Amino acid sequence: MSSPQVAAIAAVGVATAVFLLRRLLQVKPFIPSLKMSVHLHRIFFGAGELFNSVEGLGRITFDEADDNGMCQFYVLGARCISVLKAEHIRTVVLASNFRQRVPLFDEYVDAIVGTKSLVQVMGHEWKLHRKLISRAFGWQNLASMAPAMGSIAHEFASHLLATQASSKFDVFPMLKLATLDIIGTNCNPVSHSNPQTMPCISAILFLGATAFGASFGAIQHTTNHPVVEAFTFLLDDMNRRAIDEPLHPSSMFYWLPTAANRMHRQQTAILRRTIDDLVASRLHNPPANDDSQGKKTHHDLLQYMVDAAAAAAHNEDASGGVTPQSFADNLLTFLFAGYDTTSIALAYTLHLLAAHPQVQDKVVAEIEAVLGADTAPTCDTVSRLTFCAAVVTESVRLFPPVLVTMRSLEADLHVGGHHVPKGTNVMLPIYWIHRYEENWGADATAFRPERHLDEIHGKDKAFRMMAFSAGPRNCVGMRFAMMEAVIVLAVVLRRCRFSLPTDAPPVRPVVAGLVQKPEHGIWLHVQPRESAPAL
Repeated sequence: MSSPQVAAIAAVGVATAVFLLRRLLQVKPFIPSLKMSVHLHRIFFGAGELFNSVEGLGRITFDEADDNGMCQFYVLGARCISVLKAEHIRTVVLASNFRQRVPLFDEYVDAIVGTKSLVQVMGHEWKLHRKLISRAFGWQNLASMAPAMGSIAHEFASHLLATQASSKFDVFPMLKLATLDIIGTNCNPVSHSNPQTMPCISAILFLGATAFGASFGAIQHTTNHPVVEAFTFLLDDMNRRAIDEPLHPSSMFYWLPTAANRMHRQQTAILRRTIDDLVASRLHNPPANDDSQGKKTHHDLLQYMVDAAAAAAHNEDASGGVTPQSFADNLLTFLFAGYDTTSIALAYTLHLLAAHPQVQDKVVAEIEAVLGADTAPTCDTVSRLTFCAAVVTESVRLFPPVLVTMRSLEADLHVGGHHVPKGTNVMLPIYWIHRYEENWGADATAFRPERHLDEIHGKDKAFRMMAFSAGPRNCVGMRFAMMEAVIVLAVVLRRCRFSLPTDAPPVRPVVAGLVQKPEHGIWLHVQPRESAPAL
């Protein structure tokens, strides 16, 4: 066969392959009555690439939405719709608490937090874990965690005033330190050679203290605790594999002999060994009661989970699915979920208060009126800091740490006048739901904390605020996160006044793995607060 003939056959073969591929990947609406923006789709990825930026997410779910706040599209071949209206969100989240596993992405998550965490299990197993963890986050247990939160918040404020007073600084990395400190007990202030930034340990101190009563010694040491180093590496590595380079062979295959894979195995072993040992010790050596009041000496999430499981077993409430692995997996999930989200929320809150000094003064006046001479906020005083809580809520409305969540329909569903078939993934773009005028009015993009104190009527009021998701699969740690944020604000604002530097870079949220973060940080000035404003 001559070369021209070979070339001709090859050309025909390529043309045929392209034709068949285009037919196979042709974008057709799967809901005839619902708008689809075909021009935003790409071969293989569909509209998936748009989810890599806040603006892209808004383009497909907000700008292209119909007058009813809905649209349809494909992501990696999967059928998806997006909804913005609170009434439609309510329909979806009450109809399904199921989330279809995402190929590759969930495997990357499993590699760190395991397969038995609350976010990964489904069906009956999810209901069992959810029930036990909800008990662990009961109000009485949260109240016992408040002292640790207040203590670390005081240390954070002292560090700010000692190292950052009168200078411009980025508060975001410092708050990440504070948050992790709240989740290992007995944490002490950190001293660092570079006063402008602190390693991301504060978040770990919060989390370590309240999750499993562990001290990472983060604040007093210039070198990180091995658990902190393992934690931060694995979080960055998961974001790289799952978000930045999901299809790269070095991301997909953990057995490849790469430096990243070797480090992943090493750091996973450190973190897992630490958590597994803590769980085993607590299960096999129950803490003694405090002699004075007959209470447990451990006031942390791990102990409350163990107690809840024991109570369920005693009451013959099905608890067979709760194993040491599930305890460990859920503790790791709590660490990873709380690490970025709380520090992001607090950073944006301080930015908004610095940009609105009158609101900052109003918050401080309420704090002084409620706390009086007390220096340690309690669960009771937190419940009376209503305006402070409204400020936090408004901050996470405007800048929710998690930009989007999803439900997978296990049965056909009617939403907004459309018949949505079983198997469809429903995207809930949290960032844009919070900026949708039909949910929040004409001032949806404005910072107005008072909106959360106004009486809100209607069955859908809870479904327009999605920072903690909604429905049966909402964030189980929501009350913990709000109490933590309010306590930190109450302590820090009482001692510090924040303002914006004149040359501060613009605050712009960008996608950073599973969350959004301020692209250029959150730059502030801080001064000691000499006196509190009048209420």
